[in-house]
Amino acid sequence: MTRSLAGESLAAHGPLRKELERWLAKARMAGLDDESIEALFMTTFRSAGQEHIA
Repeated sequence: MTRSLAGESLAAHGPLRKELERWLAKARMAGLDDESIEALFMTTFRSAGQEHIA
């Protein structure tokens, strides 16, 4: 399922995008390539989701 970037949280998207862009720049400066960044994000995303379920 793909969700769009709209709805009630739209006002938060701009600041969150800027924060994510800064994080991506830090990850690249740390030597991570796109595949490594994606893997780090997805494992962290899944782990954080599991913490909320437990």
